[in-house]
Amino acid sequence: MIENEKKALEQGCYYDKEAGERAVRWLETYYIHTTIRKPVTLLPWQRFVISQLFGWKDKKGGSRWQRSLISTAKKNGKDLICAGLIKYALYGNISNAPWIVSCSTSRENASNLYEQLAFSIRFNKKMQKITKLYESKKALKIISKNARYKSLSADASTTEGEYALYTISNETHAQPRDAKLFRAVEGSTISSGGTFINISTAGASQNHFFYELFRYAQKVQSDDIIDPRFFPYICSPPTDADIENPDTWRVANPSLDCNEFFTTENFRDQFNRARNSDTGTFISFQRYHLNMWVLNEANYISASHFDSCKVDELSDEILMQYPMFVGFDGSTTGSDPTSISCVWCLPNRRYYVKSFGYIHEEGVKIRKKENPYLLQYQHFVHDGCFEIMPGQTIDSSKLFDYILKLKRYKFKEFIMDMSNYFVMGQQLRHKGITVFQMNQGHKYFNDPVKQFEMAIKEGRIMHDGKQTWLRNGLINAKLDINSEGLVKLSRAKSHEKIDSAISTVQAFARAMANEIDGSKQSVYSDRGLIFI
Repeated sequence: MIENEKKALEQGCYYDKEAGERAVRWLETYYIHTTIRKPVTLLPWQRFVISQLFGWKDKKGGSRWQRSLISTAKKNGKDLICAGLIKYALYGNISNAPWIVSCSTSRENASNLYEQLAFSIRFNKKMQKITKLYESKKALKIISKNARYKSLSADASTTEGEYALYTISNETHAQPRDAKLFRAVEGSTISSGGTFINISTAGASQNHFFYELFRYAQKVQSDDIIDPRFFPYICSPPTDADIENPDTWRVANPSLDCNEFFTTENFRDQFNRARNSDTGTFISFQRYHLNMWVLNEANYISASHFDSCKVDELSDEILMQYPMFVGFDGSTTGSDPTSISCVWCLPNRRYYVKSFGYIHEEGVKIRKKENPYLLQYQHFVHDGCFEIMPGQTIDSSKLFDYILKLKRYKFKEFIMDMSNYFVMGQQLRHKGITVFQMNQGHKYFNDPVKQFEMAIKEGRIMHDGKQTWLRNGLINAKLDINSEGLVKLSRAKSHEKIDSAISTVQAFARAMANEIDGSKQSVYSDRGLIFI
């Protein structure tokens, strides 16, 4: 930031070393952390950030900074920076009637930040005496200074925050895409001469407004952009960095090896556990613990992993011994296939899977126009896992009959998203089938998607080698990871259908949730199944 500093000096800005050091001393004396219950000792990087934010002045003696972005990996002490900035700005900073605002992504986060601040205040009798705490409003007021603080959340209706001296946005990457509260508070803070400070890890989507802010901050930090009113502190390794190298870990984690609880060895153990886990967990680890912008869509199941799960086909005689769950993903457009998947619960947490797909002739024609190089559905038909129906619609009565024939097995549940197939769900209930409605959002798919991948890798998912319809859906599926690190299945392009993957994971979710041990009910329980 050498060029940006030169520009600031040309504009009359100056660094007040005593003001910067005073802020550090004050926090190390008066800020009490909820965990250790005693004054904190700031780490070197925290001292640098605090001293820079409060030490640099403009030519009139106010803060040099209009905006700031402080970004490190998680568990490095950003929360302390966030709450510490607020407390010092209220009590320690020499300013007249400061109005401080924090802008969190949810009411829960806003409440947590307020509680951290309130705890530190209650620990000091003098501060508690001059402070009025408003628990329900997550606000406080210092009567003697006419200083105020309010903790706002993005899911609240208010856009209060005008004329704030400092506004702190906590975890900006998780702000809603429309950013109504964020934009309103940022604009009013800067226009009134205040400082808007973002504190956040890397985000989930490069289409989110935070990505542009993050890239802008990096360019200011490297002097590729001259903006002397913007303070960046970005701890993020290059996109081509070796993520197995401890030097890369230190770039994103400035607190690494600064205490006995956060060491390189501890981090190596966390890294290895994440790498050996499911894809979603490892991507989330890179984002949250290496502060890297990893694409929020990643390949799910590889063809080689699925192929390695092939076993000799199990006969109906065997399968009838075990509980079965059926997943359904119905077509929603004229060219969309319908998929029905069966998952049998075998002993020792193993699962046998089959999937069957349907499409009508007109749908095939539409799909060929969309993609002339599309894999021919006849290939699936040849393998006995697909049917092309005549005409322009999928015959729902034929689907209904196919599902009813599955009652010859130990049919436990039929799992579906009933938004477009409510009538079918009701009809199946009237036939004595238990219907479970499963939403296809991140919250409901996160655990089964991750567990299914691990079961594939561990060889606990088994198939007869003819499941080309299911194989195609799984290798087309991508992981869509949201800002909270939750995953669901998605498709990268419209012609890459994943219906079979969706229906199979739905069935697997309920099979896993019910934890049914079929071995207690089977003649094969003593010796298990023999695969040749």
